[in-house]
Amino acid sequence: MSRHTTIVGVSFMVASLIGCGGSDHSSADSGLGGDGTTGSGGDAFSGEDGNGTSSGASSSGGSSGASSGGSGGGTDASQSTTDGGAQADAGAYDPSVYQHHKNGNRNGVYIDPVLTSGAMGNAATMHVLPGFMGTMTTASYAQPLYVEKGVGGAETFIVATEANHVTAFNATTGATLWDQGPTTYEPQVTGGLSCAGDINPLGITGTPFIDPASPINNGAGVIYFDAMTTTNGNTTVKHLVYAVKLSDGTVLPNWPVDVGAKFSTFASKAQNQRGALQFLNGVLYVPYGGLDGDCGPYFGWVIGFPASNPQNPTAWHTMAPQGGIWGPGSLPTDGTSLFPVTGNTARGTTTWGGGEAVIRLGAGPTFSGATADYYAPMAWQTMDTDDADLGGASELLVDLPGTSTPHLVVAGGKDSNLYILNRDNLGGIGAQLFMQSMATNQFKGAPVTYTTAKGTYVAFHVEGGTGTGCGGATQGNMVAIKITGGTGKPTASVAWCSSDNNLASPIVTTTDGTADAIVWNANDHLWGYDGDTGAKLFTDANTEMSATIQTWNTPIAIGKGRIAVAVNGQIYVFSAP
Repeated sequence: MSRHTTIVGVSFMVASLIGCGGSDHSSADSGLGGDGTTGSGGDAFSGEDGNGTSSGASSSGGSSGASSGGSGGGTDASQSTTDGGAQADAGAYDPSVYQHHKNGNRNGVYIDPVLTSGAMGNAATMHVLPGFMGTMTTASYAQPLYVEKGVGGAETFIVATEANHVTAFNATTGATLWDQGPTTYEPQVTGGLSCAGDINPLGITGTPFIDPASPINNGAGVIYFDAMTTTNGNTTVKHLVYAVKLSDGTVLPNWPVDVGAKFSTFASKAQNQRGALQFLNGVLYVPYGGLDGDCGPYFGWVIGFPASNPQNPTAWHTMAPQGGIWGPGSLPTDGTSLFPVTGNTARGTTTWGGGEAVIRLGAGPTFSGATADYYAPMAWQTMDTDDADLGGASELLVDLPGTSTPHLVVAGGKDSNLYILNRDNLGGIGAQLFMQSMATNQFKGAPVTYTTAKGTYVAFHVEGGTGTGCGGATQGNMVAIKITGGTGKPTASVAWCSSDNNLASPIVTTTDGTADAIVWNANDHLWGYDGDTGAKLFTDANTEMSATIQTWNTPIAIGKGRIAVAVNGQIYVFSAP
C-alpha cells in the first residue's frame, strides 16, 4: 500500500483575514490478551485490553445498526457528542473544525451561507488573501483544525507536523499563540523502522481531535494526537498518545500513553498512525496501519483510551497480520458504533481474518463477530494477493430515508469498485447490495457525501485516473457518484468528473445543509465545483498557491466565505467575496 512522499523545510502562510459576511466465515475461538496470553471471547478477532483480558463481545451485535440512522448525507450543525464532536452552544452552528472532515460521520459537509453557487454566486469571486504567518518545521500531513473562539478567545488554527510540533496560530492576525515541540513532546523518528516508509521524519501523521469543553481539563479545550517518537536516536521507537491543553499545548496529567507498553503485540516500529482520531462518548479512538512496504509485524488496530482513565486502554485488531486502517478520514461514527475499513492481510492468508473489510465496532472498542457486524468481498483473497485494498479510501455513512435500505455504508476500493452495504446488517462475506467498477484506477483518500434537491452523492479522489465514462475536458481525478435508492437495492452511477487533475480529498459547503452544494478540492490551486453538475465555478486566476497540497489532504471551511488549505506546511486562506 503506497503512502506519501516527504517534503521538508516548510513555512506557514495565511492572510490577514478580513471578515465578510453473503457467506459467513469460520470464527476463531480466542482472542489475544494485552500481555500476550490467550483471552476469551475474541471470536473472529483479537480483543485486547491493557491488562491482558479480552475485550469480549460487542454490545452492537446483529441489531446494532437499528440505531444508526440520521448520520449519513446531512451535517450535524451542532457537532454534538453523538457524532463525535462537541459544541458549547448547541443552539447555533459552530464553524469550528474540531476533527477531520468537520463531522463525526466524516461526511465533509460544512455550512456557510456566504458561499453560494451559480453564475451570480459569491463562490465565483473566490480569491487568496495575501499575508505571511510564522514558520513550521517539516510537513503537515494532518488536516489543520480551526477553533472560532480558541486561544484567548481568538480565531485559532491548530497545526500538527511530522516534527512533533503542534502550533496554535491566530487566524486573524497571523501571530503564533503557542508552539510546543520535542522539548514538550518526545522527538520525531528519522530512521530505524521495520521498513523505511515514505514519510521522513515521521511524527504526527493522523489528524488530531479537539474536544473544546473537556471534563479532564475543567471544561476547557483539549487536543488529542498520536506521535511517533524516539529519545535515543531511533533505537527505541514509541507511539505516544497525548492529550494537551488547547490554551497552551501543555500535556495533561496521566498522558501520554505508550501504546507498545500496553499491548505486547503492538510493534511500534512496524505500525503507523495515518487515520484521523475519533472521540465518542468519553473515549478517544485511534486507528493504526503499517508503513509503506508492508513490513511486519503489524495489524489493523483500533485502540480506545478513556479520557478519564487513559492508562487503561482497550483494543481490537485484525486476527490476520496486516489489514491496516489507512484512510485519512478513518473511523466514521453514527453516534453508537465505529466503522473502520481495513486493507489487505498478508499474502497467503487462507482463513479470512479481518482484512479487506468494513467492520462495525461497539464501545470500547468491541467486536461481536456476528455477520451483521462485518463485510468483506467474496474475492478478498485475490484482493490480498493483488494489494487491491478495500480500505484504500475512507468509507462513508450515507442515509437514504424512505428507501428499503435507509442506512448505508459506501466504500471505494483500490480495485476501482464502489461498494454499497446495508449499515443495519453488513451481512458477512459477499453480502454487498451493490458492487461495480466506477473508476479507471484506485479510489484513495477521504471522500465526502452530500444531499441536494436533485439527489445524494459521494465524491472520491481517484489515484491516477478518473471516473468511469468521463472523457473530453472532464477527465480529472475527482469523481462524483449519485446514489439512488427505492424499494429495491440501491444503485450508483457516475454523475460528473472534475476538469482538473492531481486533486486531493474534497469537502462540501452548503448554505443550509443541502442548498448551494459546492465541492471544493485543491492541487496547486483551490477549485470549486457545482455539486450537481461539476461545473467549475471560477478560473485559476486568483487561487494559486506556491506548492501542491499533500497527497490526500483536504481543505477546511472556516465560515464567513473562507476556505483554508494547507500545502507544504503553509496555510492559505481564500475568501469570497
